[in-house]
Amino acid sequence: MVLVCFVIDLRSLPPQLLRDVKQSLLEVANFYAISSESESLRDKIGLCYVFRNRISSSDELKIAYSPSPRGNFDLRDFHHAVNHLPTDSFLPEIDDPGVSN
Repeated sequence: MVLVCFVIDLRSLPPQLLRDVKQSLLEVANFYAISSESESLRDKIGLCYVFRNRISSSDELKIAYSPSPRGNFDLRDFHHAVNHLPTDSFLPEIDDPGVSN
């Protein structure tokens, strides 16, 4: 069971900010991996993201990382998931009141 799930709305993050968010996620994961006080959270961290599917034009939620079925947090897999978040999902806000998202 995931206790802490980071949900990132990639549609609202410009590439520069996404880079900073990714770095922060990696630092948090590293802290939890080395912290003896985090034993209860090590198997309960997840990562999801929201993006716009270009084919269906619908917003989707994807799970980028969840603990293994045995419940073990894998720092390498979490780093891989963070580093492979899509970077082309940013949708600049359009200020036209007639356009709905």
